Amino acid sequence: VSTQSTGIDGGGLFKEFLHDILFQVFNKNFRNYFKTTSDNLLYPNNEKVTEEDLHFYYLFGRMLGKLIYEGFVMDIYFARHFLKLLLRKYNLLDDLADYDKDLYNNLLFLKTYTGDLAELQLTFSLTDEFEVDDGNWFDEDRNERARLTGETDRVKEKRIVELLPGGKEMVVTRENLVQYIHLMADYKLNKQIKAQMKHFMAGFQEVVPINWIRSFNITELQSLISGENVNIIDVEDLKKNTKYGGGYSENSRGVKNFWKVVSEFTTEQKKALLKFVTSCSHPPLLGFKYLRPPFCIHQVKSNGGEEGDIFSSLISSLQQEERLPTASTCYNTLKLPEYSSVEKLKEKLLYAIFSQSGFDLS
Repeated sequence: VSTQSTGIDGGGLFKEFLHDILFQVFNKNFRNYFKTTSDNLLYPNNEKVTEEDLHFYYLFGRMLGKLIYEGFVMDIYFARHFLKLLLRKYNLLDDLADYDKDLYNNLLFLKTYTGDLAELQLTFSLTDEFEVDDGNWFDEDRNERARLTGETDRVKEKRIVELLPGGKEMVVTRENLVQYIHLMADYKLNKQIKAQMKHFMAGFQEVVPINWIRSFNITELQSLISGENVNIIDVEDLKKNTKYGGGYSENSRGVKNFWKVVSEFTTEQKKALLKFVTSCSHPPLLGFKYLRPPFCIHQVKSNGGEEGDIFSSLISSLQQEERLPTASTCYNTLKLPEYSSVEKLKEKLLYAIFSQSGFDLS
């Protein structure tokens, strides 16, 4: 459909698009492509092994790479074993505690188990579940159900996975117990999502080469993705690094009123303001000094009448009072009329930042 766009993308539209897509993939868990640990940390779903699924993981990798490359931060939190694999590091037994504490404790229990291990009937194998591509993935009704519910109705099949060649016939004994424990941890942490990680990494490295992030540890990598102290927005830091235009200066009445209002905002309201102006609800990783372009407040004036025309000036003043703040996200600029009172400014600003009206806001 040929439809006139309400705005021209100078970078801001793309930021909003990337944010919304990543939110759907990771926070809304699009088609269950990611599972969560008991701490709600994300990692790829090992059941997703069809060719189409693996193409999606490639796309998700590129998207996460773009997020890091552009310096955006979002509320996306990954499991430690996934982050280690992203850094090309190998997961060991102790890493299993963060992934599946029950399995970790059960494996450690085996080391101190005094009974006959043969009675437990353990072998060097396990049963895993995988989705099967039945050829109906392009069915429109099916896709609509998946979009609305986040669930897929693909057929799943169970397969026996051997930890060693011939593992399903190899009984766990006291002599090979330590080997069994480490092989089980290795499978769960490294091999179970090997196919998904291969494609995710291929997409990720097309945007962010691995040598750019290899020196980071997993905590630092997570900070690149989600930021630090995301629920703390330093208004004084934002104020110190703000530029002014259109007739405004830091001493203007409208500017002073603005900072008075923002200083009293809740965390949610501050995040909404940042999202409205910059397309991102979090401050830059190292503070607003590193926001590019810098945060700017630009005065917006109504078109007045002839100079000395009292009636036209009155109309212009009334029009100014009813206008809403707008933003140019491409330039991180808030276009703010000068209102007659702090109360009116707060009312109009809150309405604007929570309206989610895009370029149609007026």
